[in-house]
Amino acid sequence: MEIKAKLDGLEKFKDLVDASIYQKAMKRTIKDEGRRFKTTAVKQVRKTYNIKSARLKKVMSINVSGSSWRMKIKSRSLGLYNFSAKQTKKGVSFMVKKGNRKKLKNAFIARDINGNMRVFERKTKKRLPLKSLYSLSPTQMFNKEVLELCQKKFEAHYAQTFEKNLNFYMKK
Repeated sequence: MEIKAKLDGLEKFKDLVDASIYQKAMKRTIKDEGRRFKTTAVKQVRKTYNIKSARLKKVMSINVSGSSWRMKIKSRSLGLYNFSAKQTKKGVSFMVKKGNRKKLKNAFIARDINGNMRVFERKTKKRLPLKSLYSLSPTQMFNKEVLELCQKKFEAHYAQTFEKNLNFYMKK
């Protein structure tokens, strides 16, 4: 999943200030607003889903190029262990959405071959083979409402951020 944003309407400042100052202010504004977008998106997703912000930020990246930035979100499904999985006497309990804890009978938590903690379930009544259990992917968490809210916050702040950065570089 890719989200693109472009800053328009700030070209009128180009003629008023030095080109190098304008470029520095623009680049810093794009970086700042990309980070703000990412933070806002993570906060909005965490209002619905029970996942740590560090885990979400790990699958998100922001690339700045020219007068735009691009946020990429890896779409690999996350393991159930990332959703507050707890071992109980009767299986494993987990909570994907906040306030909605579920239980899986006959499931257990163990380390995989790479040393990562996972929730497993047996495919048959025999000891092996095992099946690792997964939930939804981060791209499914970033629904339309979350992205629209982040876009509104981005549009509300980018002019102020640009002005602040322009003043910073003009004082130097």
